[in-house]
Amino acid sequence: MSNEFEAELDQLPIWVRRLYSDDEAQRVYAAMRLTSLGVDLTPVVPQLQEALQDSDAQIRKLAAYVLAHVGRARDAA
Repeated sequence: MSNEFEAELDQLPIWVRRLYSDDEAQRVYAAMRLTSLGVDLTPVVPQLQEALQDSDAQIRKLAAYVLAHVGRARDAA
């Protein structure tokens, strides 16, 4: 496994936490980054599923967007 790949995996929890940022731009960027990392997002699926229950509608939408991407990636594999 390359160091770059390992570094991306280490960043997954950080990007998930940024979905909860008070800054809308940070939330959107985090969702975009999660879907473009090119790594298996399975380790953060539980946190994303939890985000689907958040009181903030945008957080729920972004989590659903990322989870849909996970599903499409699995279907393509």
